[in-house]
Amino acid sequence: MYMKKKLFVFAAAAPLGLAAVSASGALVINEIDSDTYNSPATDYAEFIEIYSTTGTATPLDGLTLVLFNGNGDVSYGAIDLDGLTTNANGYYVLGTPSVPGADDTTFLVNQGTPGNFLQNGQDAVALYTGDATSFANGTAATTVNLVDAIVYGTGDADDTGLLAALGEAVQYDEGSPTPPSDAANLTLARLPDGFGEFATLTPTPGSANVVPEPAASIGLVAFCGLLVARRRRK
Repeated sequence: MYMKKKLFVFAAAAPLGLAAVSASGALVINEIDSDTYNSPATDYAEFIEIYSTTGTATPLDGLTLVLFNGNGDVSYGAIDLDGLTTNANGYYVLGTPSVPGADDTTFLVNQGTPGNFLQNGQDAVALYTGDATSFANGTAATTVNLVDAIVYGTGDADDTGLLAALGEAVQYDEGSPTPPSDAANLTLARLPDGFGEFATLTPTPGSANVVPEPAASIGLVAFCGLLVARRRRK
């Protein structure tokens, strides 16, 4: 059995390699949320978002999504994506029923309970060409047929073995480095979608990843707008 591991850290920034699936675009892991709101101990809003860099509906045929546990650097879950398609804007979300607009709500289930399945770290999510049958639980991580991957944690030391096995250089972390953790409020998401580095952001399953506008900036804009309005009335 695996242990659900938790904690908190700020995301490092470095690009992951993108593997093209056509001349015009690629399918990548675009956002993941492994450490979510607890009720009281179940991460019930976990999700993984896949994105087509074409920004259009794209078939996922021939691909498999695989989860790797840093305890042994082996798989603990895999799902065939045959017959599935991203939405008109290029997104496909595997999540729990608590994730708004999730396209699949069956994969991230732990012993019949939605959520608390996606490991918090040191772990990985990877996208491969091939079938889920090639990744029975306990299968070692590999770069063979690898399309895209992210190795992540929540305040854990780097899993150098898992990084090397997936050809990655950076282990990303979700949340703040010191208590109280804000990991439950954040995801790891690419900026910009499909091409950018991973950063810690507010969850945006099925829609564009954005940096929240600071409250101070919003207040300044409102203040300037008020001044303009007053001058026009004179």
